[in-house]
Amino acid sequence: MTQPAAREVLTAQVATAVCEVPGVAFLKPSLSGLLRASIRSTTQGASRHSTEGVRLTPGEGRPSWTVSVHVVARRGHRALDVARAIREAATAALAVTSVNGQSPPPVTVSVTISGIV
Repeated sequence: MTQPAAREVLTAQVATAVCEVPGVAFLKPSLSGLLRASIRSTTQGASRHSTEGVRLTPGEGRPSWTVSVHVVARRGHRALDVARAIREAATAALAVTSVNGQSPPPVTVSVTISGIV
């Protein structure tokens, strides 16, 4: 599997894990994602699953991952608790043993809760 394809698969795994966290309303799309979604909905129907609020990049130096997650939280949940649960879910989604039997690479997760609904 190529690096971009592997990154897409891992991004989808993280997005799925984050969306299952209690208190997460939805992943927050970027402006370009909103524009693409509106165009797609008028031409093909809306997409069921979006990874727009998750950005996964390889870390610098040794093998590692940097994950940036942008979400909107549900009212009635503490933002701090939701952010901690998102960090744990994203880290667990990427905690796979590498092919050569080494431990999983380190993961750095940043969480931004940009709204409450």
